[in-house]
Amino acid sequence: MNKYQQLSEQWLLATKRKSPTRDLVQMFAQADWKEIATELNDDNHKKAFWINIYNAQVQYLLTEKPVLFADKSLFYSNPMLNIGGKKLSLNLIEHGLLRRASPIISLGYISNPLPSRFEKEYMISVKDFRIHFTLNCGAKSCPPIAFYQAQFLESQLDTAMAGYLEEMCRYEEETKTVFVPKILFWCRNSLVLAPTFSIIF
Repeated sequence: MNKYQQLSEQWLLATKRKSPTRDLVQMFAQADWKEIATELNDDNHKKAFWINIYNAQVQYLLTEKPVLFADKSLFYSNPMLNIGGKKLSLNLIEHGLLRRASPIISLGYISNPLPSRFEKEYMISVKDFRIHFTLNCGAKSCPPIAFYQAQFLESQLDTAMAGYLEEMCRYEEETKTVFVPKILFWCRNSLVLAPTFSIIF
């Protein structure tokens, strides 16, 4: 297994168990971006790594600095994750890298035509709406936290999507209405619905 992929899983496990994370945080702070770039050589490796990193960082902050969650705008936008000397925000990881430079307010309809050099190098090459079913932002309605590995990613993403939708969605036959969680509002450009159905977020 790749070094940094393994570290991302170890960090996520430690945050879930509320185990000491100081050594892992320090390892990421001293990471070598050239090595990371070599490891993240395709979309599956990028997705698995960044999903794990995102979920680990959220859990780390909720445990170590819970007061920050009171201001959710700063919680997601403030660059507090140090990887190889570069500070990253949760928004950058989610919207810049995993959603391929899609601004938050775009709802997935448009992408930033001028992504940063960093985003160009480390973001995925093809958007994957299943990512929305893997990211746990700290809210109760968020998908459960799981470990993701590049070699199993396709089946893991399908399982995550199916499990979340089965649990969180409801269909009303009489009105032909599908009730879905708010999370789908943010990726509604990815939703494909029959024209005879209405959808309520």
